[in-house]
Amino acid sequence: MVFQALVSSKDDRQIRSLVDRIFASVDTNGSGVWEFNELKAMLMHLNRSQNGKPNDEFAARQIFNHIDTDGDGVISKQEFLSYILQNRHNTGFFQSSST
Repeated sequence: MVFQALVSSKDDRQIRSLVDRIFASVDTNGSGVWEFNELKAMLMHLNRSQNGKPNDEFAARQIFNHIDTDGDGVISKQEFLSYILQNRHNTGFFQSSST
């Protein structure tokens, strides 16, 4: 799975390539940024594929706000890349701080 490769990779070029792939697949409306509903749908899909229950709206909003470092209401590819580079060794990097 692509997310598992992110956690285990030590190669920055590979990480950037994986981030590009993930970002494009989650950006379902092609706007070049992630809106809240796009991130929430990805989180729900990830949790279902790992036999977990989907993140609730509150947890998804916490994660979104954490990644959206400039507070403009969308997540840019650079914000997502920065988040991944800072948190990729944390196995629960898509969990809210309240879980």
